[in-house]
Amino acid sequence: GKSGVVARRLAASLASTGTPASFTHACEWAHGELGVANPGMDIVIALSHSGSTAEVIAAATHLHQRGLRVCAITSAKPEGEGTSPLEDLSDAALTYALPEGVF
Repeated sequence: GKSGVVARRLAASLASTGTPASFTHACEWAHGELGVANPGMDIVIALSHSGSTAEVIAAATHLHQRGLRVCAITSAKPEGEGTSPLEDLSDAALTYALPEGVF
């Protein structure tokens, strides 16, 4: 989806500033790519518009259990609906709201 496009661009932008960064699609995390992340050295930025994408939740949960810090970027839930699963398992979250009908 669009979150992958945004994440790929974010990683490229960070890398262009000299900040080590890479993009891995959530589906690839499930097939053995989790080992490249180093607890204590790396921060995982997990993007999901809904905040409940199964592959992103599974990867973020596993990485968090391994001791990596997870930062979520996801859409804000409507007032009174609480937070998304991705926000709940993250160490920090950046949420956004889109105008009606944009997404």
